[in-house]
Amino acid sequence: MLGRTQHSIFYDEFHDEVVIPQPFAGAILTFPGGANGETPPLRIIQGPKAGLALNDVMTVDPVHNEYFVPRGQGGGMIHVFDRMAVGDVAPIRIIGGPKAGLGGIPSVDYEHNFLIVEGRDGMYIYDRTASGDIEPLRKITGGPKSGVKSIAGPMWIPGTRNFVATVRAFTAREKSPDEPLNWQRVEDAQSMIAVFTVDDDGDVAPRYLTGFNHFKEIRNLALDPKNKTVMAADKTQNDVTTWDFKEAWQNFAPAKAERYTEPQRRNLASPRPADPI
Repeated sequence: MLGRTQHSIFYDEFHDEVVIPQPFAGAILTFPGGANGETPPLRIIQGPKAGLALNDVMTVDPVHNEYFVPRGQGGGMIHVFDRMAVGDVAPIRIIGGPKAGLGGIPSVDYEHNFLIVEGRDGMYIYDRTASGDIEPLRKITGGPKSGVKSIAGPMWIPGTRNFVATVRAFTAREKSPDEPLNWQRVEDAQSMIAVFTVDDDGDVAPRYLTGFNHFKEIRNLALDPKNKTVMAADKTQNDVTTWDFKEAWQNFAPAKAERYTEPQRRNLASPRPADPI
């Protein structure tokens, strides 16, 4: 029941389960942690009531027993399911809507009850129990003051109020319509791994950056808390690199600045179809 387009795989160490989205089936599959070979899922969430379509990413809150799943297909919403739900079940709540434009990999700070998720104008911080198309508590926008943009792929760091995310330099150029979907040179990508806090708001600078002059197209981040390292998968370079990033585990005071709104650019060409892999 698996496909080739799972863009996030979550290991729930609290319950020894592996949770995987299946975008082509609009499903969430939960396997035992020791699954090997042709092993059937323990549970499947799938059906019209679930409301998922091309949902290729997700995360798990193992403490409060919830799955956070972006609806997919431009839905702009996060569907929250009970971890033990089975079959064609409706989400217990939905966060966001057309105004928020939520998408990308979410991350849950279950110690302080926050949801961190990519939104249309930056990285949104919600109360974990938020519901509906409401304004986030805080919004990290990037901008000229912080020197970064395109903040994505958050990963909360357990035991802290911090999270790592991918960013690009604010001065990095944008693609032209005739270029490949993914950056082919590190000089053009200007991608890095950054650390922020769940208390930050506005055009605030990352506390630290790492991974200069290496990445072309970062797809996912993962953490090794024991060794305080961050792992990054690069789609274009077809590699996984590990970075010593002890600074990300430090304590930081909240930072706040005016939120930056990116000027709208005139659309000069037809939109490129979504990347299927």
